[in-house]
Amino acid sequence: MRRTVSLGRLLACLALGFLSLFLTSISLAKTPPDSSLTSQLSSLLSHHPNAGFILYDPESQRVLYERDARRPLKPASILKLVTTGTAMHELGPQYRFKTLVYGRRLVGSDAGEVYLRGGGAPDLTIENLWLLARTLKLRGVSSIGKLFIDSTAFSGAAERSGQRAYQAGASALAFNFNSVSFYICPAGSGAPARITVDPFEYPVRVDGSIQTIPRGAGQFRLDELPGGGRNASFAAPVYRVAGTFGHNRSCETVYRSVEDVDSYVGTVFQRLLERLGVRVREGIRAGKTPADSSLIYTLESRPLAQIIRDLNHYSSNFIAEQLLMALGEVTPGTFERDFGLRKLESYLSRLGIPAGEYAVFDGSGLSHKNRISPYAILQVLRDAQASIDWDVEFARSLAVSGRTGTLEKRHFTPLVRGKTGTLDGVKSLAGFVINKNSRRFLFVLIQNKVSSGADAARLEERLLDRISKSMS
Repeated sequence: MRRTVSLGRLLACLALGFLSLFLTSISLAKTPPDSSLTSQLSSLLSHHPNAGFILYDPESQRVLYERDARRPLKPASILKLVTTGTAMHELGPQYRFKTLVYGRRLVGSDAGEVYLRGGGAPDLTIENLWLLARTLKLRGVSSIGKLFIDSTAFSGAAERSGQRAYQAGASALAFNFNSVSFYICPAGSGAPARITVDPFEYPVRVDGSIQTIPRGAGQFRLDELPGGGRNASFAAPVYRVAGTFGHNRSCETVYRSVEDVDSYVGTVFQRLLERLGVRVREGIRAGKTPADSSLIYTLESRPLAQIIRDLNHYSSNFIAEQLLMALGEVTPGTFERDFGLRKLESYLSRLGIPAGEYAVFDGSGLSHKNRISPYAILQVLRDAQASIDWDVEFARSLAVSGRTGTLEKRHFTPLVRGKTGTLDGVKSLAGFVINKNSRRFLFVLIQNKVSSGADAARLEERLLDRISKSMS
């Protein structure tokens, strides 16, 4: 039987609903933290005129403290949080990059042409290349005429900016984070230290030596020769080493970025194939995959939710730029960096950030031209926390103080999950602090014109210590 509701009862229900909303609004607008915390934070920040800070309580949904929070500042690597948020929104946590193997003129066990086409995967390593080589072998391929490396999917990708691994460029067919490793170990006193290159399939030449000394740590240099360091015999670069290495010193790993990534991945892939007995008759070369090629195999990357953990835990500029390119997909399989930058700007705009509060020039925060306000970064943190699809993945991507990533050696009084940022004259930290009652508070601190990294780190520690004690 159909029930009827009297007008009086309906009005009573509506009244209760409005009362509930009213009471909720009262709780949301509860009094800010005691004035002692405000005065303590103000006192700490008063000696840092080029710092912006904001503290937010998700439980009450209100800003507890702010100082120059709407001021655009150089963010350094906390800009990666914007790249992360945009990627999770646009691509989704289960997004996977694809590396493709194509063939032409396939006759029996012979492939006249094989094309290795990159789709921007930031996690393609030698283990993946070994899998691709084995796949070709298992498909019955025993010889290849020409091996083509196809990195044409990217347009305008960030170029390598220096020899350090964090200065590696982006590329559609990236490999081993576009870096090579040197393992340096002591030998007998007075003997040259042992230097091993990984991957050893890459024919890097190392000139000079590092002498093992009986006492002390020693000092050494490892530099790529200018002009690419190439000669007629080597497609790979040439490095020069010099210096000393202590006999009791543990082995060290030194990473260097690679300039000619096509040659790098192609050379290693060819040698892996040949190790399996697959001969490449006419060598490797760069080239675009023809439309009439046949797809042999598709290799998928790890899901984006796992990739962002490496991005933020270790503050990888390389991964950030690869994600920026992925965001710039203009047509299927074609990516433009400028379009990726516009995606970052669109994301910030959707969060309600005025255009005057940011200027974005890369996905990593490495450029000194970048600007963004602490308030804008806070909105990214809030957006991540509100998402039912990727809030957990976002939180897990942040380093944990005293335990993991770039915060492993930072010991704050409260537990902190955060993203660090460091450039010349810039120090930043953003994330959330957890008090002893497991309550979260979001915060963003950006310091510019920093003359002492130790002083900047001390400010971070003191601010978070005051917050933790006040909110416990």
